[in-house]
Amino acid sequence: MMETKVLQTRLDVGLWNDAEKILGQMGMSLNDGVRVFFNQVRNERALPFRPVTAQYYESCAPNDETKQAMENILSGRNVKTSSWKEIRKMLGVA
Repeated sequence: MMETKVLQTRLDVGLWNDAEKILGQMGMSLNDGVRVFFNQVRNERALPFRPVTAQYYESCAPNDETKQAMENILSGRNVKTSSWKEIRKMLGVA
C-alpha cells in the first residue's frame, strides 16, 4: 500500500461550499479535486493555471457594444445570415 500524508488547511466557508458544489457537478469530491490539482502541479512542474486578479477578468469583460451585439445574436435580431456556410462565404473562407 502506498504511503500517504494528510493535508489540513483552513478555507473560507463560501469558498469551500462553492468548490464542493462545482466539483460535485463533475462527479468529484473536494478530496478528488485536491488530488487532481496536486497531480497537475507534479505533471506540469508549475501551477496548472495562470493566477490572475479580479481586475484582469474585469478588463476582459465585453464592453456595452459587444454585449448588445451578443444579445442581438442570441435573440435573432440584426442577424443577416442563417447558416455557417453563408458566414464562411461572406468571410471568403467558403
